[in-house]
Formats: sequence, structure tokens, C-alpha cells
Amino acid sequence: MSINNILHVGWWTKEYRMGGSILHVETLMELLADAGLRNSYFCGGRYNLLYPRPYIKKWRKDYVTVYELVNSPNLIWSFGNPSVHIKNETIERLFLEVLKTVGPDVVHFHELESLTGSLLTLTRERRIPYVIDIHNYWYLCPQRDLLDMNGKVCTDWKEGIKCASCKVLPRSTKAGWMFVGYIQPTVLGSLLNKLVSWRYKNRIKKELIENIKADTKNIPVYKERRNFFITELNKADAIIYPSKRSFKVYSTYGIGNHNRFVLYPLNKNYLLIKPKKIIPSHKYPITFGYIGNILPLKGLHILIEAFRILVKQTGDKCKLLIYGAGESIYMEELKRKSKNLNISFKGKYSPENINNILEKIDIAIVPSLCEDCSPVVLNELRLSRTPIIGSRIGGIEEVINHGIDGYLVNPGDAQDLALYMRKIVENPQIIKTFMKALKCSFDANVYVREIKNIYEIVCDKNAKKIL
Repeated sequence: MSINNILHVGWWTKEYRMGGSILHVETLMELLADAGLRNSYFCGGRYNLLYPRPYIKKWRKDYVTVYELVNSPNLIWSFGNPSVHIKNETIERLFLEVLKTVGPDVVHFHELESLTGSLLTLTRERRIPYVIDIHNYWYLCPQRDLLDMNGKVCTDWKEGIKCASCKVLPRSTKAGWMFVGYIQPTVLGSLLNKLVSWRYKNRIKKELIENIKADTKNIPVYKERRNFFITELNKADAIIYPSKRSFKVYSTYGIGNHNRFVLYPLNKNYLLIKPKKIIPSHKYPITFGYIGNILPLKGLHILIEAFRILVKQTGDKCKLLIYGAGESIYMEELKRKSKNLNISFKGKYSPENINNILEKIDIAIVPSLCEDCSPVVLNELRLSRTPIIGSRIGGIEEVINHGIDGYLVNPGDAQDLALYMRKIVENPQIIKTFMKALKCSFDANVYVREIKNIYEIVCDKNAKKIL
């Protein structure tokens, strides 16, 4: 069977929002297009309050035709409405229209946030081969990252009872997503963003704390939600996991799909990154760096606490650079904690500048608190030959060889992180040793061959079912 027409399913595009999973699907579609495949993308998207009914906005860019679901009934971070995560007739109807228009050989599901789980059921019932690409734990956790409201990894959801009072990610509104999609990318949007952040940050912070109430009426639905996705994932033609750890976590909840594959996530940056030259010795100050989203679950507050401990021990022999943007309230709190420390917040960065950024960093820190499946930044750092100190959690510990090319530390433990940062400051030659041990490469052609092979496997599996 000739496979050349792929329908990808996810949420948003890089024109309006960035993130590891968005970069992954965009890079994959571009690579597949270069290999001669036709891509279409059905995705949850923006909100247009001037025309509030859900509709499909079709538009085209170089490597994909986008079918953007505007005004999705499933608002991102709609934790109080778990039933829409399972099924929604409006989203189903619009998806079926796209499915009929595209006529795909394979459907590649990346994310169903802002969409609905029954799209998996609809695809299977029509005997269309499909693949589920895991990027996080949304299928198990409405909050996406298996992190509870106390900042701890959630190991017992108590049959939906714990889900009812768990508020980890920030709340959102349709007006807020309309601002992000239509206004924020403009110059006016940038100015308004600063104004809103300054004027309302304290009020919003107060409201976020005061409005945490248990969603007791939906406890049975949270249970139904998890059981639904466990059943659906077990029926999938194939599942792609971004790390062995993510597969292990899903398997503990009864997901044992035999057609499973492990492929690290993609990022177009991989093609841009150049390995750094190994220099004889590193001079003071030693530069630690963080690159990524600024969110509490990424552990930036732990990093800053560790850096404060480090400075007390080593003085001005180190500095910290933080690249990225994110939650404004959290960002302000981090900046407050960073006063009088040699810490620089560099803000958003362009992928084209990644090599310049990496050249400035001697040791990168990945202090995640959650079960990070496999942060994209890990491969960027390794490809550039930048050693990493990372949390011993999720897919991070699969990438770092402790004591050989980096260090692993206990997640959420500032003292432990400071201990290993101090080792680097007091023995800078370790950087050279780690850099020599880092051997990492990326071949886009190999990745495409592996994806196409998975497509062939699921198509063959479906053909046998029909026979």
C-alpha cells in the first residue's frame, strides 16, 4: 500500500503559540513534506468572540494544509468540564468533515487538548489506520503532567476524588485565548501584555488562591475519563512514546499496547545546532543556564534557591542565565527572589539564535519537578555538547549519564542541586570531561524512515483486520 496522505491532529500552530509538542508536530510535518508526503493538520486553535460558534478555518503554509478549529467547545485547561474531554458532538462533526475532505491514509494523533477523545473512536470505527504520539500525561491527568496542587508527583488519584480539587495549571478564558491568538503577536499586543501583567498580577494571584474549590459533582466523570482513555489507548493501532519512562508510567495504569515505539521528540533546531569546541579550561565565572518555558512545574524556583546557596559558598565565581518566557505571575516571583544575585533573565529567544545562546552556557540546568516525558531541550543541549545537571525524574534520567556526561539530582531538592553545581565551580575541568563524553547526532532521514515504517505497520495491521 502506498502511504502519502497523512492527517495530523493536535492543538495550535507555532504562528500563535510555542511549546515542545507544537514544535514536534510542525517539524515532523515539514520533514515528511520534504520526503514527498502530503500533510493536513486538524488542530484546536484560536477563539474569535466576534463569531462565537465553532467553525473550521482552512489555511495553507509551505508544508501543510491547516484545518483550525476556531472557538472549540473544549477550552484549553477546562478542568471543570471533564465530560467534554471524552466526547463532544460539535467537535466530532467538524472532524468528520475534515476526515472526509482529506481522505487520509493514516491519522497521526499528537494531542487532544482542546479537542475530544472520541476522535480516536471515530477513526477506529471507520477502519482508518492511526497512531497516537504521546507528548505528556493528558490521557491520564486533566492537568496534563501528573503533578498535584502541592507540587508533588501524583501517584494516587483516588478514583477521581483527588482530581476534583486539583488546580495546577492556570485558569483560562476564551477572551484570554483570543488575545493570545489575535492580539498578542502584534506590537499593540506586546504593550497590552505588559500593562495587564502590571495592573492585575496581584489581584489574579489572590483570585487563583481563593477560587480553588473541589469540583465534587464531577468525581464520577473524572473516573470515567481515565477509564475511557485507558480503553482507547489499548485499542490504538500503535503508540509512540517519547521515552522509556513515559511508556513505563502509562503501563502502570494498564496500557499495554503491543505496537509501541520509543522515539525522542523532534525540533527543527536539531538541524541548526553545531557542536561546541572543547576548550582546555573554563574561566570564572562559570555560566549556568536554563532554556525553556517559565512555569512552576519546570522548577525554576528550585534553581534560584540552589543558586543562592551556591553563591554563599563560592562567591562571584558563577552566574546564571535564564532564557524563555511563561507565566507572568511566576516570572515576577522569580525575579523578586533573584535580587542581588548574578542572575539574568534573557526573555524569549529565536531558534535562529540557539547556537549563540548555547555558546554562552557552560552547564545547563533542567530542574523539572514533574514527570517530564522527554524535554526537547535535552537533545538540543546534547547535540551542542553542553553538559546538563538535570532532575532524576521522567525521561530526563534516560538522557544523562550521571558522573559521565552530566549529573542527576533529586527533583525539588535545592541543596542537592547546589551540591553538584558547586562541584562544577570548584572543579571546572569536569566540564571538559563531560563535553568529551557527549556524543549525540540527529539524522532527519533516519527519523522519517522510522515514522514511515510505523505508518506501514499500522496500515498492514488494519488491512489484516478487514480481511
